[in-house]
Amino acid sequence: MTPTLSRILVTLVIPLSFGGCGGHLLSYMQSHEKLNYTTQCQQKLDSHKGETLRGENFSPRLFAERWLGQAVSHVPKTEKEFIDAISEGQTKLSMVVARGGLGKTRLAHSINAQTCSALPVFTIDLNKDIAQRKSKTVGNPFVDKISEILGLGIGSSGLVRTDELLKTHPWVLLADAIEEVDLNQRARVSLYLAKLRKAYGGTMRVVIFARPPVLEAYYGFGDVDTLVKINVIDCKRAHNFLKSISKSKAQEKSIWTFAKKFNFDVVSRSGNRCVYPYLSSYRDIQTLRALALSKEGSLKSHADAHQRLVAMRLKKELAVLSWNEREVLDMVDRMFRRFLETSDSDLPRFDIVNCMKSIDPQYGWTAVDAGLAGTPEQRRRQVCEKALQSVVFEKDNELDGEAGRWRLSDADMVALFRARWINNKLAALPTNACAELPKYKRHLLNRSVLHYVVAEPMTQHCLGPTLRMLCEGDRKAPRHLETVIEGLPIGQMRFQVVEEARAFEAEKGPNACVIGGLDAIAQTISR
Repeated sequence: MTPTLSRILVTLVIPLSFGGCGGHLLSYMQSHEKLNYTTQCQQKLDSHKGETLRGENFSPRLFAERWLGQAVSHVPKTEKEFIDAISEGQTKLSMVVARGGLGKTRLAHSINAQTCSALPVFTIDLNKDIAQRKSKTVGNPFVDKISEILGLGIGSSGLVRTDELLKTHPWVLLADAIEEVDLNQRARVSLYLAKLRKAYGGTMRVVIFARPPVLEAYYGFGDVDTLVKINVIDCKRAHNFLKSISKSKAQEKSIWTFAKKFNFDVVSRSGNRCVYPYLSSYRDIQTLRALALSKEGSLKSHADAHQRLVAMRLKKELAVLSWNEREVLDMVDRMFRRFLETSDSDLPRFDIVNCMKSIDPQYGWTAVDAGLAGTPEQRRRQVCEKALQSVVFEKDNELDGEAGRWRLSDADMVALFRARWINNKLAALPTNACAELPKYKRHLLNRSVLHYVVAEPMTQHCLGPTLRMLCEGDRKAPRHLETVIEGLPIGQMRFQVVEEARAFEAEKGPNACVIGGLDAIAQTISR
């Protein structure tokens, strides 16, 4: 399984061609008994080789947007090319950008395993060891932590020796999860890194692993000379990864059956690549597997299944807030509602301002900025950053901060949240909510929206008025009847909404088209 991105690898790289003193730091680490460095390094290398032999080493596919100081456009780069550029000091400050679950940590572990026998490797947690560190010295917490890892401590003599090592030998800092640092601490972390680069500019190479920037280009880290992105995984890799984590062929088949049942296996194109929008990262596949194995019996409709999956995908991104599924979905509902109520466009687009305004109480019921440090504005901005970095959204332009713009990651998700918007609007009415349904006719004639509307908690009870709308124009059968049938909740809930619709028809006067539609739906109640 793909490791959780919770750590930062800091790799000290000393090329073997550095000269007579090139092995000193490595020799120190290999000879320091308490570090157990050689054994741990061999274990990492063996694990990496084993994964490769078993076909489980899913190396991320890298694309450069900037390479060694030159602007490029989506140029493929191999893992070896990237490692060589780091090892040879061709890049001084590079950044690897990808959303969660696409292999940033795998890449870091691969670098670790392939270089540690010749290049010393250190592991540092940027949030815990740097941002949250209660430093006992007045020095740089990066240096303090490295000195502790070396077994030299943070006393004056230990820090002096660490300083000598860092100035004598070329080294590389691989840093991950800057987005986990509270906004009110990021400037301090950036300053510590700037001071580190100033002190060791002649020997230091930095590689930062990060989620896609939202608030500030390069997270404010300055003159990045190499920018590498990791693309979403393609259909073939999705199949191979699901196969690798399935306990048996039968389980793998059952997960694909589940995916097909709820349309999670729909295909789209990313350039000339086949992509499953709901299975576009390793974490997505793990999430779908968990949903298929534990939730299928409790899922009552396509809307239920898709809402569960969206909530599970977003909840991982927003774990620091300890939200439940309702709170996660409410966050997107707020943003969607505010867009529709403040824009004439029918194509939902979101920005930082929209998101921050959405956190106002009039757009929701939950305290969404709990669990973060900083001023109220900083907390709201970080909530929005985490949401917009998630798999639910994708960039709509190339700008960051207030000028940046995002959209929902696929058209079907737009339909889902439009259906939720209609449901929420009707649910807010004190009485006779279904009578307001015709106001949303143009949305209901869209198959994708209709598919979800008929299963939402409020609007499922408006099946009678919905069918009347779909029967307009002297039709013999309702428009999109198969879409209605597929979207309705199953079992007893389907029976209940059909009976409610029959009662509605009896009161309004029978409509042959509607009655025919209800009879057709009644034949599917066992589904």
